[in-house]
Amino acid sequence: MSRELYDACRRYKHFYNKNRDVESWNNKYHDIDLSDALDITNGQLKLATHNLQEKLFKEFTVCCDNIDIENEIPMMPRSRMGSVTPRVENSYATVEFRNSREFICCLHNYFIKQRQFYM
Repeated sequence: MSRELYDACRRYKHFYNKNRDVESWNNKYHDIDLSDALDITNGQLKLATHNLQEKLFKEFTVCCDNIDIENEIPMMPRSRMGSVTPRVENSYATVEFRNSREFICCLHNYFIKQRQFYM
Protein backbone atom coordinates (compact mmCIF):
# COMPACT_ATOMS: atom_id res chain seq x y z
CA MET A 1 0.00 0.00 0.00
CA SER A 2 1.35 3.39 -0.96
CA ARG A 3 1.66 6.26 1.49
CA GLU A 4 -0.93 8.28 -0.48
CA LEU A 5 -3.50 5.49 -0.15
CA TYR A 6 -2.74 5.12 3.57
CA ASP A 7 -3.23 8.86 4.13
CA ALA A 8 -6.47 8.79 2.13
CA CYS A 9 -7.76 5.91 4.28
CA ARG A 10 -6.92 7.79 7.49
CA ARG A 11 -8.57 10.97 6.17
CA TYR A 12 -11.70 8.99 5.24
CA LYS A 13 -11.81 7.38 8.70
CA HIS A 14 -11.48 10.80 10.36
CA PHE A 15 -14.32 12.38 8.38
CA TYR A 16 -16.50 9.25 8.69
CA ASN A 17 -16.20 9.33 12.49
CA LYS A 18 -16.77 13.10 12.51
CA ASN A 19 -19.94 12.69 10.45
CA ARG A 20 -21.25 9.90 12.70
CA ASP A 21 -20.57 12.03 15.80
CA VAL A 22 -22.52 14.98 14.40
CA GLU A 23 -25.39 12.66 13.41
CA SER A 24 -25.51 11.21 16.92
CA TRP A 25 -25.47 14.72 18.43
CA ASN A 26 -28.32 15.70 16.11
CA ASN A 27 -30.34 12.67 17.26
CA LYS A 28 -29.50 13.28 20.91
CA TYR A 29 -30.05 17.05 21.16
CA HIS A 30 -33.31 17.91 19.43
CA ASP A 31 -33.35 21.48 20.75
CA ILE A 32 -30.14 22.45 18.88
CA ASP A 33 -30.21 22.95 15.11
CA LEU A 34 -27.22 21.03 13.72
CA SER A 35 -28.34 20.97 10.08
CA ASP A 36 -25.44 23.21 8.96
CA ALA A 37 -22.92 21.00 10.76
CA LEU A 38 -24.50 17.92 9.16
CA ASP A 39 -24.21 19.50 5.71
CA ILE A 40 -20.57 20.43 6.29
CA THR A 41 -19.58 16.99 7.57
CA ASN A 42 -21.48 15.26 4.75
CA GLY A 43 -19.57 17.37 2.23
CA GLN A 44 -16.24 16.61 3.91
CA LEU A 45 -17.06 12.89 3.94
CA LYS A 46 -17.98 12.95 0.23
CA LEU A 47 -14.71 14.69 -0.63
CA ALA A 48 -12.72 12.19 1.44
CA THR A 49 -14.59 9.30 -0.23
CA HIS A 50 -13.88 10.72 -3.67
CA ASN A 51 -10.19 11.17 -2.82
CA LEU A 52 -9.97 7.61 -1.48
CA GLN A 53 -11.58 6.22 -4.64
CA GLU A 54 -9.11 8.12 -6.80
CA LYS A 55 -6.18 6.69 -4.81
CA LEU A 56 -7.63 3.17 -5.11
CA PHE A 57 -7.99 3.54 -8.87
CA LYS A 58 -4.38 4.69 -9.01
CA GLU A 59 -3.28 1.75 -6.84
CA PHE A 60 -5.08 -0.77 -9.03
CA THR A 61 -3.92 0.86 -12.30
CA VAL A 62 -7.42 0.98 -13.74
CA CYS A 63 -7.46 1.49 -17.52
CA CYS A 64 -10.96 2.57 -18.51
CA ASP A 65 -11.59 2.79 -22.26
CA ASN A 66 -15.20 3.91 -22.43
CA ILE A 67 -18.15 4.83 -20.19
CA ASP A 68 -21.71 5.11 -21.51
CA ILE A 69 -24.33 6.35 -19.05
CA GLU A 70 -28.08 6.28 -19.68
CA ASN A 71 -30.61 7.95 -17.42
CA GLU A 72 -34.20 6.77 -17.48
CA ILE A 73 -36.44 9.82 -17.01
CA PRO A 74 -40.20 9.22 -17.04
CA MET A 75 -42.54 11.77 -18.55
CA MET A 76 -44.06 13.93 -15.86
CA PRO A 77 -47.10 16.17 -16.07
CA ARG A 78 -46.50 19.90 -15.87
CA SER A 79 -47.24 21.60 -12.60
CA ARG A 80 -49.58 24.56 -12.30
CA MET A 81 -46.64 26.92 -12.70
CA GLY A 82 -45.71 25.32 -16.03
CA SER A 83 -42.33 23.94 -14.97
CA VAL A 84 -41.27 20.35 -15.30
CA THR A 85 -38.85 18.90 -12.79
CA PRO A 86 -37.36 15.70 -14.23
CA ARG A 87 -36.52 12.92 -11.81
CA VAL A 88 -34.09 10.20 -12.75
CA GLU A 89 -35.70 6.85 -12.03
CA ASN A 90 -32.82 4.57 -13.01
CA SER A 91 -29.31 5.02 -14.30
CA TYR A 92 -27.48 2.44 -16.37
CA ALA A 93 -23.79 2.44 -17.18
CA THR A 94 -21.68 0.39 -19.56
CA VAL A 95 -18.00 0.53 -18.70
CA GLU A 96 -15.13 -0.96 -20.70
CA PHE A 97 -11.88 -1.75 -18.87
CA ARG A 98 -8.54 -2.81 -20.30
CA ASN A 99 -5.82 -4.67 -18.35
CA SER A 100 -7.58 -4.16 -15.01
CA ARG A 101 -8.28 -7.75 -13.96
CA GLU A 102 -7.57 -7.30 -10.22
CA PHE A 103 -9.78 -4.21 -10.01
CA ILE A 104 -12.61 -5.92 -11.90
CA CYS A 105 -12.47 -8.91 -9.53
CA CYS A 106 -12.67 -6.61 -6.49
CA LEU A 107 -15.53 -4.64 -8.06
CA HIS A 108 -17.38 -7.88 -8.90
CA ASN A 109 -17.05 -9.15 -5.32
CA TYR A 110 -18.27 -5.80 -3.97
CA PHE A 111 -21.38 -5.86 -6.16
CA ILE A 112 -22.13 -9.48 -5.21
CA LYS A 113 -21.99 -8.52 -1.51
CA GLN A 114 -24.18 -5.44 -2.12
CA ARG A 115 -26.76 -7.50 -3.96
CA GLN A 116 -26.90 -10.03 -1.10
CA PHE A 117 -27.23 -7.18 1.40
CA TYR A 118 -30.27 -5.65 -0.36
CA MET A 119 -32.06 -8.94 -0.98
